[in-house]
Amino acid sequence: MIIIFLNKLKEKYQQAIRKINPEIDLVVAEKIKDVPEEKYKNAEIIVGWGFSDEWTPEILEKAENLKWLHMLSAGVDKVPLEPLEKKGVIVTNSKGIHGIPIAEHVLGMMLAFARGLNIMRDQQMRKEWKRVRTDELWNKTLGIIGLGSIGAEIAKRAKAFGMKVIGLKRNVVKIEGVDEVWPNDRLIDLLKNSDYVVIAVPLNKETYHLIGEKELNVMKKEAYLINIGRGDLVDEHALIKALRSGRIKGFGSDVFSQEPLPADSPLYEMENVIITPHQSGLSPMYMKRAMDIFTQNLQAYLSSSPMKNVVDFKLGY
Repeated sequence: MIIIFLNKLKEKYQQAIRKINPEIDLVVAEKIKDVPEEKYKNAEIIVGWGFSDEWTPEILEKAENLKWLHMLSAGVDKVPLEPLEKKGVIVTNSKGIHGIPIAEHVLGMMLAFARGLNIMRDQQMRKEWKRVRTDELWNKTLGIIGLGSIGAEIAKRAKAFGMKVIGLKRNVVKIEGVDEVWPNDRLIDLLKNSDYVVIAVPLNKETYHLIGEKELNVMKKEAYLINIGRGDLVDEHALIKALRSGRIKGFGSDVFSQEPLPADSPLYEMENVIITPHQSGLSPMYMKRAMDIFTQNLQAYLSSSPMKNVVDFKLGY
């Protein structure tokens, strides 16, 4: 069995894979072009990143023996799912490992906005000593769009700051730390009632530009919007218009429609915007958690047992 791993992989993780089955032929490379053609053609399992531009139907078609494609990331929005479904390929992802670092990242942005840390940091670089207006998270309402593993971790931390938490979920069930769970069709209600809105849903046909001019116009003028999902969940043109007009108070984002965010984007120069370069999920624990999922799934695959995080082709995640 040939397994291709498209990422630098420490020796301890390579050994863990071979320990499961010593007969595995493990090929480690950073790019598909670095994999010998014969190995790629006969690979049964390929592991990579869901946001890679390498995933095209043409390239995947060359993997004639492919049975299982595993993503080290949670998102699979750049993976051509339709041809893989037709080919009968299992697709899995690393959903569930990002909750802790992303939740901390989101709370960091919220605290920065509330306490004016983003503004004072800019003043520090200019050697200015000037007080700024600040606020508290206590007693504010946080609206979370998407109560998956990441949204649930954000909710738990927000409750520790004394916030009221409301959230949207496709299947309405009780979530720890969430005061009210609403169905997805109550998006407008959530936006109207929230002081902070966090977008934590996958990108698919239904969620593209989930937040546009209509949605921004119903938000509180003192509200902040934070996006840690995918850039195209937000209509950036409508967002920039809303920020310029003061329609919302501020915006924090780790993801953008085009990455890197172009240097001429007006978002760079806005005092009420916090930009981070798609790294909210990064942590020294990332690969350990990702490899735990992969090795568990590898054991399940080899024994024909149920696998974790199997992507639903209809839902796109």
